[in-house]
Amino acid sequence: MKSRREKSSPRKMKKVFVVFCEGETEECYLNFLRATYRSPIKVIPRISGDSINERIIREAQKSERITDSEKITTFVMYDLDKADMNERLKALDAIHLFSNPCVELWFLLHVVEQRQGLTTAAAIKALVNAGGVWMNYNKPILTQTQRAFLWEHRLKAIEHAKVLKENTNPSSTIYKLLESLEQSIMK
Repeated sequence: MKSRREKSSPRKMKKVFVVFCEGETEECYLNFLRATYRSPIKVIPRISGDSINERIIREAQKSERITDSEKITTFVMYDLDKADMNERLKALDAIHLFSNPCVELWFLLHVVEQRQGLTTAAAIKALVNAGGVWMNYNKPILTQTQRAFLWEHRLKAIEHAKVLKENTNPSSTIYKLLESLEQSIMK
Protein backbone atom coordinates (compact mmCIF):
# COMPACT_ATOMS: atom_id res chain seq x y z
CA MET A 1 0.00 0.00 0.00
CA LYS A 2 1.38 3.36 -1.07
CA SER A 3 1.65 6.27 1.25
CA ARG A 4 -0.68 9.17 0.51
CA ARG A 5 1.78 11.76 1.66
CA GLU A 6 3.10 13.96 -1.04
CA LYS A 7 6.78 13.97 -1.59
CA SER A 8 8.34 17.13 -0.28
CA SER A 9 10.82 18.98 -2.36
CA PRO A 10 14.40 18.78 -1.18
CA ARG A 11 15.32 21.44 1.35
CA LYS A 12 17.30 24.29 -0.07
CA MET A 13 20.33 25.19 1.91
CA LYS A 14 20.73 28.85 2.83
CA LYS A 15 23.73 30.71 1.56
CA VAL A 16 26.51 30.95 4.15
CA PHE A 17 28.39 34.21 4.50
CA VAL A 18 31.93 33.86 5.83
CA VAL A 19 33.34 37.20 6.96
CA PHE A 20 36.93 37.72 8.04
CA CYS A 21 37.32 40.89 10.08
CA GLU A 22 40.09 42.63 11.94
CA GLY A 23 38.61 44.26 15.00
CA GLU A 24 36.18 44.06 17.86
CA THR A 25 33.93 46.80 16.48
CA GLU A 26 33.56 44.94 13.19
CA GLU A 27 32.86 41.69 15.04
CA CYS A 28 30.19 43.40 17.16
CA TYR A 29 28.56 44.89 14.04
CA LEU A 30 28.62 41.55 12.19
CA ASN A 31 27.06 39.73 15.15
CA PHE A 32 24.32 42.37 15.14
CA LEU A 33 23.73 41.74 11.41
CA ARG A 34 23.65 37.97 11.93
CA ALA A 35 20.97 38.30 14.62
CA THR A 36 18.95 40.89 12.73
CA TYR A 37 18.95 39.18 9.34
CA ARG A 38 18.76 35.71 10.90
CA SER A 39 21.26 34.60 8.30
CA PRO A 40 24.11 32.15 8.58
CA ILE A 41 27.00 34.57 8.92
CA LYS A 42 30.20 32.96 10.11
CA VAL A 43 32.35 35.68 11.66
CA ILE A 44 36.07 34.96 11.77
CA PRO A 45 37.56 37.77 13.84
CA ARG A 46 41.23 38.59 14.19
CA ILE A 47 42.10 34.96 13.43
CA SER A 48 45.03 35.92 11.28
CA GLY A 49 45.62 39.55 12.11
CA ASP A 50 47.76 41.14 9.47
CA SER A 51 48.79 37.77 8.00
CA ILE A 52 45.48 36.92 6.30
CA ASN A 53 46.01 35.05 3.03
CA GLU A 54 44.28 32.70 0.57
CA ARG A 55 45.26 29.56 2.51
CA ILE A 56 43.57 30.83 5.67
CA ILE A 57 40.45 31.72 3.68
CA ARG A 58 40.30 28.26 2.01
CA GLU A 59 40.72 26.48 5.36
CA ALA A 60 37.88 28.50 6.87
CA GLN A 61 35.64 27.65 3.92
CA LYS A 62 36.46 23.95 4.28
CA SER A 63 35.65 24.10 7.99
CA GLU A 64 32.07 25.04 7.07
CA ARG A 65 31.74 21.56 5.50
CA ILE A 66 29.79 22.82 2.55
CA THR A 67 30.73 21.07 -0.65
CA ASP A 68 28.77 23.35 -2.94
CA SER A 69 31.02 26.39 -3.25
CA GLU A 70 28.08 28.35 -4.65
CA LYS A 71 26.55 28.27 -1.17
CA ILE A 72 29.47 30.18 0.42
CA THR A 73 30.19 33.85 -0.10
CA THR A 74 33.43 35.06 1.43
CA PHE A 75 34.04 38.61 2.56
CA VAL A 76 37.01 40.37 4.13
CA MET A 77 36.07 43.35 6.33
CA TYR A 78 39.06 45.56 7.06
CA ASP A 79 39.84 49.21 7.55
CA LEU A 80 42.17 50.72 4.97
CA ASP A 81 44.11 52.79 7.46
CA LYS A 82 47.20 50.56 7.18
CA ALA A 83 48.91 51.19 3.85
CA ASP A 84 51.00 47.98 3.94
CA MET A 85 47.86 45.83 4.24
CA ASN A 86 45.90 47.42 1.42
CA GLU A 87 47.53 45.66 -1.54
CA ARG A 88 47.60 42.28 0.19
CA LEU A 89 43.90 42.55 1.03
CA LYS A 90 42.96 43.62 -2.49
CA ALA A 91 44.63 40.49 -3.90
CA LEU A 92 42.43 38.11 -1.85
CA ASP A 93 39.72 36.15 -3.64
CA ALA A 94 36.84 37.54 -1.60
CA ILE A 95 34.37 40.38 -1.66
CA HIS A 96 36.06 43.36 -0.09
CA LEU A 97 34.26 45.28 2.63
CA PHE A 98 36.76 48.07 3.06
CA SER A 99 36.22 51.25 5.03
CA ASN A 100 38.69 54.05 4.56
CA PRO A 101 39.77 55.13 7.07
CA CYS A 102 37.72 52.98 9.52
CA VAL A 103 34.41 51.23 10.23
CA GLU A 104 33.19 54.31 12.09
CA LEU A 105 32.96 56.00 8.68
CA TRP A 106 30.32 53.39 7.79
CA PHE A 107 28.39 54.29 10.94
CA LEU A 108 28.75 58.00 10.10
CA LEU A 109 27.27 57.37 6.64
CA HIS A 110 24.05 56.37 8.40
CA VAL A 111 23.83 59.98 9.60
CA VAL A 112 25.43 62.20 6.95
CA GLU A 113 26.89 62.16 3.47
CA GLN A 114 30.65 62.34 4.12
CA ARG A 115 32.71 63.55 1.14
CA GLN A 116 35.81 64.98 2.85
CA GLY A 117 38.76 62.72 3.63
CA LEU A 118 39.45 62.16 7.33
CA THR A 119 41.61 60.27 9.78
CA THR A 120 40.36 57.53 12.06
CA ALA A 121 40.31 59.92 15.02
CA ALA A 122 38.41 62.52 12.96
CA ALA A 123 35.84 59.90 11.84
CA ILE A 124 35.16 58.87 15.44
CA LYS A 125 34.95 62.51 16.52
CA ALA A 126 32.53 63.31 13.64
CA LEU A 127 30.39 60.33 14.65
CA VAL A 128 30.23 61.45 18.29
CA ASN A 129 29.56 65.05 17.20
CA ALA A 130 26.66 63.83 15.04
CA GLY A 131 24.81 63.64 18.33
CA GLY A 132 21.74 61.60 19.12
CA VAL A 133 22.52 57.95 19.78
CA TRP A 134 26.20 58.51 18.91
CA MET A 135 27.02 61.08 21.62
CA ASN A 136 28.17 58.30 23.96
CA TYR A 137 29.78 56.05 21.33
CA ASN A 138 32.35 53.83 22.99
CA LYS A 139 34.45 51.73 20.63
CA PRO A 140 33.96 48.67 20.22
CA ILE A 141 30.51 48.49 21.81
CA LEU A 142 27.24 49.17 20.00
CA THR A 143 24.33 49.89 22.31
CA GLN A 144 20.80 48.70 21.56
CA THR A 145 19.79 52.23 20.50
CA GLN A 146 22.82 52.49 18.21
CA ARG A 147 21.99 49.11 16.66
CA ALA A 148 18.39 50.19 16.13
CA PHE A 149 19.63 53.40 14.51
CA LEU A 150 21.97 51.46 12.20
CA TRP A 151 19.11 49.19 11.16
CA GLU A 152 16.65 52.01 10.60
CA HIS A 153 19.10 54.08 8.51
CA ARG A 154 20.86 51.28 6.61
CA LEU A 155 19.34 52.20 3.24
CA LYS A 156 20.48 55.81 3.61
CA ALA A 157 24.00 54.58 4.44
CA ILE A 158 24.02 52.36 1.36
CA GLU A 159 23.08 55.35 -0.82
CA HIS A 160 25.74 57.53 0.78
CA ALA A 161 28.43 54.84 0.38
CA LYS A 162 27.66 54.08 -3.26
CA VAL A 163 28.48 57.63 -4.39
CA LEU A 164 31.98 57.44 -2.88
CA LYS A 165 34.90 56.17 -4.97
CA GLU A 166 36.07 52.78 -3.68
CA ASN A 167 39.39 52.52 -1.82
CA THR A 168 39.74 56.28 -1.48
CA ASN A 169 39.36 58.35 1.66
CA PRO A 170 36.46 58.46 2.48
CA SER A 171 34.86 55.26 1.22
CA SER A 172 33.11 52.17 2.52
CA THR A 173 31.96 49.06 0.70
CA ILE A 174 30.24 47.45 3.68
CA TYR A 175 27.00 48.03 1.79
CA LYS A 176 27.90 45.02 -0.40
CA LEU A 177 27.33 42.69 2.56
CA LEU A 178 23.98 44.27 3.38
CA GLU A 179 22.85 43.97 -0.23
CA SER A 180 23.86 40.29 -0.25
CA LEU A 181 21.97 39.70 2.98
CA GLU A 182 18.88 41.49 1.65
CA GLN A 183 18.98 39.33 -1.50
CA SER A 184 19.37 36.12 0.49
CA ILE A 185 16.25 36.77 2.56
CA MET A 186 14.22 37.65 -0.54
CA LYS A 187 14.75 34.15 -2.00
